Amino acid sequence: MALGVILGEAGVEVDKEMMRKLKTVVPRLSFSPCIIEALSYGVFSHLILGLPWIWSFMLGFVCGAVAPACVVPSMIKFQARGLGVAHGVPTLLMAAASIDDIIAINGFNILLTIPFSDGGIGYDILTACFEVFFGIIFGLFCGLLMWFFPDPRQHNIVRDRTVLLIGTSWFLIFVTNIIEVPGSGTLGTLTCSFVASIGWPEEQVEEVGKIYKSLWFMFQPLLFGLTGANVNLSEMDGHTVGLTVATMIICLTI
Repeated sequence: MALGVILGEAGVEVDKEMMRKLKTVVPRLSFSPCIIEALSYGVFSHLILGLPWIWSFMLGFVCGAVAPACVVPSMIKFQARGLGVAHGVPTLLMAAASIDDIIAINGFNILLTIPFSDGGIGYDILTACFEVFFGIIFGLFCGLLMWFFPDPRQHNIVRDRTVLLIGTSWFLIFVTNIIEVPGSGTLGTLTCSFVASIGWPEEQVEEVGKIYKSLWFMFQPLLFGLTGANVNLSEMDGHTVGLTVATMIICLTI
């Protein structure tokens, strides 16, 4: 749920005009760091931690994911204060971080299915491509639909549009997880919120963004709190933790 909120906020808050100008830069900033970091972690976690190659690269995609939960709120604050806006820095980083996360999710899912798949790696890659295609198409469809629904003439249009957008985001994420195409949900959420906000008046987009900020204030501690609660310290070995930290330092240096 928190992921749906933060990706929806990223799509709404991103500067559309600046996004058009930076359309060639965003993919480079999304793909290059994620792939390089995943490769670095994959190699060094195999050499240092002794993990099998598949699991090493899975760890690489987990660590290589730039969390939108960390980047997007900071960039929104920068954008509100006018820092880097002239050069499109907040827009660039919000878009790149969100897409980076989607790349990491798909990369992880491809590698995760390899040990258990009967269809071969080619089938897994095709499945990942389908997830991307399905996410974009469904997100585009939902976003365009929100240009007309709810009726722009009704009262409380900002509230209704926000509720509809958040509900659609959660629907996409939960349903795609149920049907085991999780990459589609995150990409669909980002696409839906971005496309929907293009067709809304600017003042309504700003109001929707304010509501998202309030929601994130509630969901942020839940996200990080649940993440911390799932860490079982009793299963951690000091030697392994030390090697893991060393691996992280080496990969971050690279």
